[in-house]
Amino acid sequence: MYDTPGDKKIIIRHASGSGIEFTNDGSIIFIARGDIHFRGSRDPATSNNSVRKIDNDDTYDVATKLQIKASSIEFEAQKSFSVYSAGDLTLKGNNVVNKGKENISIESAKSLYIDTQELRERTVTRQSEIGSQEGPGGSSIAPLGGSNEINVMGNTIIRNNNPAGGITIQSAGYLNFVCGAERVDVTGNPAVAAAALTANASAGTINPYFAFLEGRATYTHNVYPNPGPQPAVAILPPGSAYFRTIGGYRHDCAISYNLNTLGLRLENHTGFFKRFTKGQELVTVAGPRIVIAKPLILN
Repeated sequence: MYDTPGDKKIIIRHASGSGIEFTNDGSIIFIARGDIHFRGSRDPATSNNSVRKIDNDDTYDVATKLQIKASSIEFEAQKSFSVYSAGDLTLKGNNVVNKGKENISIESAKSLYIDTQELRERTVTRQSEIGSQEGPGGSSIAPLGGSNEINVMGNTIIRNNNPAGGITIQSAGYLNFVCGAERVDVTGNPAVAAAALTANASAGTINPYFAFLEGRATYTHNVYPNPGPQPAVAILPPGSAYFRTIGGYRHDCAISYNLNTLGLRLENHTGFFKRFTKGQELVTVAGPRIVIAKPLILN
């Protein structure tokens, strides 16, 4: 016991050097030359909750390894909670749940890798920025940009279940559609658009094809009369198709070319019109055929 004014303290010391010191300002210093063990009662009749209460800051400074074991652990922070590791940081568990009342941010200086058997997402609004902020940028220098690549071994479906909604693919540069097998496009048929794709019983996957009645060739585009809930002003009736080009148009057919018209067929040409047939040409008209020309030259 020391009763020196300004340095009053009590020291309890073991021959090994371990001890407890009560300092003049009320602090307690524990010194252990070996291990430190804290053990509470295991009898629930005498003790079921040990409390360690600190009214100010508390710091654990461990030179090597800190290990905490318990049947369950809960951390509660009234303000903020931070975890920092100068090396690797690993979280393992049977089920891992991260919940945030406002925002959750995952930021990686180099790369982010996700490896799982199944990935499911549910969002109200989703926006992805890929490569748009890379590079110098500025008023006269565009960002260098990045790349986005999705590789799928199986089938891919992009579905919009809102009849009044839409899907837009917009490119400021080039746009390519490459298909290694048959392609079927269906426009204006809500029944086909709303039908779920059937499962492939042999492979156990989603069938990527429409019903066989929609396919007519290696490339088929069927147009039906449904204009949608908000149709635009059109010059042609529902179920029609319109193609316009400012430059030239060329159609090459290696085998045969069939054109079937049930109603009126009208062709308007401004300028020179030439038709050249290397083989025979047969014209069959069930009714009158009227040719008006100024002049009409037949050779």
